[in-house]
Amino acid sequence: MNPRVLYRAATYAADARSTADSVISALTPAAWYRNATDVVSSGGFASIWADYADSNKGLVLPGVAGNYASAPDSAAISITGDIEIQIKVRLSDYTPGSNTALVTKHETAGQKSFNLWIATTGVLVFAYSPDGTATISASASAATGVTDGDITWFKTTFVSATGKVNFYKSTDGSAWSAIGVEQTIASGSIFNGTDILRIGSGAANFPINGTVYRTVIKSGIDGTTVFDADFSAQAIGAGSFTESSSNAATVTINTSGALPAHIGKARDLLQGTGTNQPAYSAGVFTFDGVDNYMTALTWAQAQPITLVLVGKQVTWTITDRLCDGTTADTASINQLTGTPTVGANSAASNTDWAVNTRGIVCAVFNGASSSLRVNNNAKTTGNAGAVASGGFILGARAGPGQYGNLAAEEVIMFPSALSDANQSAVITTLNNALTVF
Repeated sequence: MNPRVLYRAATYAADARSTADSVISALTPAAWYRNATDVVSSGGFASIWADYADSNKGLVLPGVAGNYASAPDSAAISITGDIEIQIKVRLSDYTPGSNTALVTKHETAGQKSFNLWIATTGVLVFAYSPDGTATISASASAATGVTDGDITWFKTTFVSATGKVNFYKSTDGSAWSAIGVEQTIASGSIFNGTDILRIGSGAANFPINGTVYRTVIKSGIDGTTVFDADFSAQAIGAGSFTESSSNAATVTINTSGALPAHIGKARDLLQGTGTNQPAYSAGVFTFDGVDNYMTALTWAQAQPITLVLVGKQVTWTITDRLCDGTTADTASINQLTGTPTVGANSAASNTDWAVNTRGIVCAVFNGASSSLRVNNNAKTTGNAGAVASGGFILGARAGPGQYGNLAAEEVIMFPSALSDANQSAVITTLNNALTVF
């Protein structure tokens, strides 16, 4: 083919993608799984499809034991005198249902050193061991006052000669405000234990539900930085990296379960269990209709919701779900009676999406004003109920179960009921970018 023709085709494709991205971004999606973007796969199967709508990357933690970051014991982090700990986090709940470990080198019996956590009352707690076994702790005199889901910095300082402990918070990691008043505990040296450093969980309990963006440890108050793990600077899905202090420790991401700890965004689609992972190739996720699914951590997503799905029903089986909210039948595109019928939570029955044919499906979940349309065809309407979705699962009904045989290329969730004009704009520009119909 003429090189100029190839160049023009490539330029048009790039421009079409850029136009679609501009249209979608302007409508402020709650979550966006963009075609062939930020996918982690191995051996032809996908484990992460990152949320393109979120600009805040970090260590995402599901609140499940076994998910945390760690670094080995070293002379640099075996601080025995004054210590300063900083952490930038976003917690789902700043008054958690159980104590939540932020930074700890304090988990192995007889080898305890220091620990920073947030209690169920919403107060920060610092503890150290003078002998590897006993624990001396100080609690902040006031709760953090941070709104659930907000990003914040926390800092604690301990002066070993006086036992003075102070707690702080910041929006930028530079200008700090005190949390409560200075606390005094028994003075003494921190035990030089051999336990590893853990971020986001204890050894087997107290895990974070949220995201850690950076963790800094200093020897001395405003002293030498001996550990600096910037999770926001790492590649999506990275299993380990070298932190940036002179110590240059290897930081390892420890994972467990279908929703594993990972470097990414808070609403990423995940599948940590290999047998449940969809096949992935050239921007297409193929869910086998047997046990494949990907799901995000839950988030507060009430109606109205507009869901746009690009892909095809590979096969059709009545009652199977191609997607859903993390609460069952709340953001579901499901297969209804009569091939190739689909509906939004079994409402707005629509026959325009032929089996094994690529299409762009737009479903609005908005109680009695719900609707579903395919490829800019006329929409069908119905009552999809009013229950909040609480998140998103792709390839199955929440649970999971009733797995759908689906080939998915792009998915977008908007926290609003898009107008007919905006729906058409999204569908049209996506079609121009991906050449669907």
